[in-house]
Amino acid sequence: MGANCSCTVEDEAPTSSLDSRRPDDIQELQVPFWNSCGAFRPRLLGQTRLDLSKLDGTWLDVDASPTCFIKAGVIVWHWDEDQTTVLEQEQGELYIVLAGERYSAIIKEEPVRLLWSDGAKWVRDDLQ
Repeated sequence: MGANCSCTVEDEAPTSSLDSRRPDDIQELQVPFWNSCGAFRPRLLGQTRLDLSKLDGTWLDVDASPTCFIKAGVIVWHWDEDQTTVLEQEQGELYIVLAGERYSAIIKEEPVRLLWSDGAKWVRDDLQ
């Protein structure tokens, strides 16, 4: 699992103190989040966060073989029961660090599936 970064750098918004902002402006403050290059980038506070509970359940690979079980943002691998924490990147994306390598995934729905940066594809087994 691994891929080259294709991020583009965006201009950062000017920084100012909370004291100089009206309450209506507070939702526009920027906070960091991970981009697909592994660097922090600004995010507007008003943007929604990824609901990791949508990932809860058993996950299968393209051959319908069990890959892992995800619960509360933690992956328990089928083959050795080691655990990996799922971390949010941008809305609709997540990433993990496995054996020192960083992998990102895009979440697709109906059926719920994860498309990983290394080409792996998982589908949630909704029958379990």
